[in-house]
Amino acid sequence: WHEIGIYDIPAMIDHITEQTKQEKIFLVTHSQGGTAFFVMASERPEYQEKIIAHSALAPAVFMSRTGASLTKVLAFVTANSNRILNLLDMYEIKSSDVLIPTAGKIACPKESPLLPLCKGILDLLFGFDEKLNTSALLPVFQYAPAGASIKQFAHYGQSGQSGRYSVVEHTAKFRQFDYGAADNMKKYGQKQPPDYNLGNVSIPVDLYYGIKDVLADVQVCMADLQLVSN
Repeated sequence: WHEIGIYDIPAMIDHITEQTKQEKIFLVTHSQGGTAFFVMASERPEYQEKIIAHSALAPAVFMSRTGASLTKVLAFVTANSNRILNLLDMYEIKSSDVLIPTAGKIACPKESPLLPLCKGILDLLFGFDEKLNTSALLPVFQYAPAGASIKQFAHYGQSGQSGRYSVVEHTAKFRQFDYGAADNMKKYGQKQPPDYNLGNVSIPVDLYYGIKDVLADVQVCMADLQLVSN
């Protein structure tokens, strides 16, 4: 997601402003999109001159309080075995264009006897919610989970292990990818990866969160607001 913030979102903004002939746009992001926006605001702050305001829906910035079991495990494992996975030529957690949608069609219809299994997988990935709309499970599993780079999970895992973060305790880090001391020296000129500077956020930011969202924890979202002056 570092690269999404450095390259992809700026490219999208350039394309939209060029095609629409508008000097400024509104930006809406969700989850990892929020992560990428704050990366862009930190590292390429000049792009905020093209944004009127940013609406961040459940931004995944500080991940130390994430409660989703399987997501937390995947992030932890990839963060601690990234080098080994790279040596094994494994760089991607692939989606399936056939297997997952087919399994979803069998297990996820509301009348399916396998519906509890379908719901259980979603609970592991994103956390338990007794008010989950089970009629929405079938369309969800037609498209999710999508593929992702192992480095994306590893970077979130590093964030989750970097410390605790809440409205009363700020020890977690929102920082660039940790390649290890030796490689960090080559890339950053220092042993530890540099922090993203959220003080560079200069446009109005509206932050939306769910009280029971276990990925974008409410305490973390409230703490995010303390670091963003707008």
